[in-house]
Amino acid sequence: MAKEIKQNVGTVQVPDTVESAVALEYSFAEALVKLDVNVTGIADDNNKDNLDEETRKNVGNYQSVGHRQTPSVDDIKKAEPQVIFADVDRHESIFEDLNAIAPTVLVKSFDADYKESKEAFDYIAKVVSKQDEGKTIIDNHEKEIKDLSSKVRVDKDVATIAAVVTDQDLVIHASKSYVGQLLEDVGFKAGISKENENDLPEYMGADYHKLPISKVADVNPERLIVMVDEDNQKDFNNFKESDAWNQLDAVKNNRVHEVNRETWAKHRGLIAAEQILEDITQFTE
Repeated sequence: MAKEIKQNVGTVQVPDTVESAVALEYSFAEALVKLDVNVTGIADDNNKDNLDEETRKNVGNYQSVGHRQTPSVDDIKKAEPQVIFADVDRHESIFEDLNAIAPTVLVKSFDADYKESKEAFDYIAKVVSKQDEGKTIIDNHEKEIKDLSSKVRVDKDVATIAAVVTDQDLVIHASKSYVGQLLEDVGFKAGISKENENDLPEYMGADYHKLPISKVADVNPERLIVMVDEDNQKDFNNFKESDAWNQLDAVKNNRVHEVNRETWAKHRGLIAAEQILEDITQFTE
């Protein structure tokens, strides 16, 4: 038996029992593993260590299908999936190629906020006929978020910005982003108003906004959470040596927090939200 999944790009037929799937986003891989679906291929940016620890531990052997932005069609074929879960923003342009391999379901991840990420998990659970298991997982997740939020020790009432540093800009994860909405949900005061967000240029066509390094002191966040990995560590170091750095209230009051960019900016699943809150419970000032 099969079910019909209606999408803007067309209707696909998905087996009632999904025995193998390819995930083209980290959050899709996490969802499928949590739902005990065999994941035979993942767009892991060619490195299994990019997956969160829980997913990495439980996923078993799989075929890497390359980068999330540009997955390899040939490698996806090798994974022999019954269903492909692809990102509605990143992969719609290659939908026909993917759907020729296996029924392809487009789900939101890259441009998803926190609420939409939970909705995406619920949708994936329905597609793989595991709605009840999905509801239990979501309920447990929300209890965990509430518990972790109660353990946060720092002041939530100071203006907070979470961002990635590039060579020229602070890329702010603003109110409609995954991290921005999660921080707002657990009570953190936004470091930039929603009106002012819209005056800043978007980054990569998503809910991220570019603030030039030279202008950061004008916004002057009271708390700054910086997402860092090996790709932007040098940019962050340069920012710390810039004239703008020492002008920030966040710096003056010891409210700068360096966090893992993979977890905060790229995973965007239930586990990521819990790990982000776990990180925040360790913040001091």
